[in-house]
Amino acid sequence: MLLLACSCQQLITTTLQQAICDHKRRFLAISILYGAASSDLLAFEGSPLRVMLEKEGFLAPGLCIFGDNAYVNREFLATPYPNVSGNKEKDAYNFFHSQLRINIECAFGILVSRWGFLKKKAPKKYSIAKIISTVSCLCSLHNFLIDNGNESYALSSYRPTPQDALALAFEGAVDVEERMDGVRVPTLTGGGEHFDDDPTRAVRKRITRITETYQRRMGDADNTYVLPREAMFIHVVNNELRRLII
Repeated sequence: MLLLACSCQQLITTTLQQAICDHKRRFLAISILYGAASSDLLAFEGSPLRVMLEKEGFLAPGLCIFGDNAYVNREFLATPYPNVSGNKEKDAYNFFHSQLRINIECAFGILVSRWGFLKKKAPKKYSIAKIISTVSCLCSLHNFLIDNGNESYALSSYRPTPQDALALAFEGAVDVEERMDGVRVPTLTGGGEHFDDDPTRAVRKRITRITETYQRRMGDADNTYVLPREAMFIHVVNNELRRLII
């Protein structure tokens, strides 16, 4: 299965970027339409990414994207199982799911680590349209460097020169954190999962109803169409896969 991971990140100071990447951490699609405080779910529902993914035949059979629980499990998007304490099978599925989904977090970490412009506030007269164009351009450069075998870039081993670091510090750049696994993740990303934007869960319930209708339509008289998450969970159970414990 081709890895497609989806995530939302806050870039610069005013925008929220939604993106899909592959197993090489290349950006396959991005959407920058909402403010940084927007709900991940509501921003996704209003994005061209969602419209594109809903089109039958857009994703080849057997493919889906992976998102966190800010999103809703559906025919093209697999999310983790919530509240899996005590359920070893679902915990195992969530473990493997996170190992795939972390690629989008790494992609954002690499992007922000390499391009100092994303660590600081945009200039005062920088329009939203110009911010979107700049970020889109940097994502294209990100893919170019990965495609052309720049291993140091892909591994996020870039460190700014002392001169660059000093200049960024004067310009108010936000530094990035070093995690235990060596992945550098920017502190200014990850606006969070804003469940408060759907307090009655009306949006989630509507999406669930639409997904259930899709399952019935795609199934036959004897079988209901199995969503990607459930199909992968069955694979985990049948092969007795478990969370890796170090």
